[in-house]
Amino acid sequence: MAMKMKGKCDKYWGNPNGINMWLLIVVVIDPMSKLDFVNYFIDYIFESSMVSGLKSKLLSSLKVMINIKGLRIL
Repeated sequence: MAMKMKGKCDKYWGNPNGINMWLLIVVVIDPMSKLDFVNYFIDYIFESSMVSGLKSKLLSSLKVMINIKGLRIL
């Protein structure tokens, strides 16, 4: 059973290129977390070579969401 759980975890969190951006955006929008919380755990979970690409992808996704007319999250 533990091997199945590890397989699911690796499927969703093992590769930073495969992470659904909505999961990270929801954490950023949460009033208790914010962007610093997400950046801290991205640094903690992934290798330093993969971190910059994931962070820039998250920031560009947030900028796109903010620029959508009528959506004000910040």
